[in-house]
Amino acid sequence: QRGGIGDHEMSNAIQRLQDFIESHEGRFMSTNSEDRAILNMVGYKWRDTNSHEEVYGILPSVFKNEIARRVNINAILLELDKNGWLYKNSCGKILETKSVGGKNRRIVAVVPERWMTIANSRRTTHDHVDEIY
Repeated sequence: QRGGIGDHEMSNAIQRLQDFIESHEGRFMSTNSEDRAILNMVGYKWRDTNSHEEVYGILPSVFKNEIARRVNINAILLELDKNGWLYKNSCGKILETKSVGGKNRRIVAVVPERWMTIANSRRTTHDHVDEIY
């Protein structure tokens, strides 16, 4: 289907996002402190005051060029939202800006703990099945 997105491309994009957060964690500036300048910064990170989850806000250009390459950005955002991995504000809307140093910054905000929890639960279920046999 022309213009569509296949499961393989989407899986690759999701994997790129997960790998990117893991390997570039030090390139996210904390919004909760006065961090020094970060060379080649890719976004911001903070801890949600209610859920205590760590949130990563990826700069749009980085998201487009590093994560969503060869994938429709709206399709990947829809998939992330469907899986509950996008961070939402207190009104339940996807967070698109974050105030940093008194200025609103555009971001794509994700919560890695949510996909890690799913991966761990799958691993635990699989381990349990192995124990039975």
